[in-house]
Amino acid sequence: MPGESKAEVFIPSGSNGLFNGQGVLVDAPRQTLWVCSGNAGFSIAPQTDSALKAFDLATGAPKSSYALPGGGYCNDMALSRAGRIYVSDSQRPRILVLDDENRDLRTWVENPAFCRVAENCLNGIAIDGDQSVYVSHVSAAPELMKITMKPDGSAGDVTAIHVPRPLKNVDAIRLLDASRLVVFESNAFAKNDTLNGSISLVTLHPGRDASVETLANGLADPSSGVLRDGRIFFVQSKWEVLFRHAPDRIDQVDKGVPFTVNSLPLPVQP
Repeated sequence: MPGESKAEVFIPSGSNGLFNGQGVLVDAPRQTLWVCSGNAGFSIAPQTDSALKAFDLATGAPKSSYALPGGGYCNDMALSRAGRIYVSDSQRPRILVLDDENRDLRTWVENPAFCRVAENCLNGIAIDGDQSVYVSHVSAAPELMKITMKPDGSAGDVTAIHVPRPLKNVDAIRLLDASRLVVFESNAFAKNDTLNGSISLVTLHPGRDASVETLANGLADPSSGVLRDGRIFFVQSKWEVLFRHAPDRIDQVDKGVPFTVNSLPLPVQP
């Protein structure tokens, strides 16, 4: 809450079948908080299948739950101007969509290029108005993926946006403007490299590959953030605290680990 210095529980574990909270999305017009619930372990709640969950934005009360057709792993979401929710799937080569006409998640686009290895597919997602959708791979990769959006809302071409170095497990993407994306490189799967997460700026250049500028380095798994008031507010998720244990041994995970919300200034317009 504004003015508070400590976080408090808003939605308890297990509410509406919530198991692992992955991406979160504020949908102010519908007064809804959307949450991707995963099923990777590390939770005190009863395990449930991965699904898209909806909660009341003001109270945290459960509203609805949407299963992924045929299974899969709900990772992150983006909201279009038309009010559609687009969902990245980490286990299948697809992006799903939820809209007011079809009140179930359905596949919006499927492409084998979304998975660099089997069941290691998509992670972060962002929408440029109703023009293009950008997604990242779960694994480290020297590219982002772009999907154009046709006027009727269907998916168009799928292309790779190449960058000059591997992006280290991009966990979230935020659109700064029409040609610049802020990416949160959690570096979550690195071995013996727990303080090498980064926040970077990807600049799109028409007709050629994108460039990358590192804005902050030496971070402990920065998994997401928001752009507000000229700053980037971000969390350091410290995945290594979990990943040193087996997913079913939540009792072994360190308790009382401090987490903070940090910020850094947004880059100025060139």
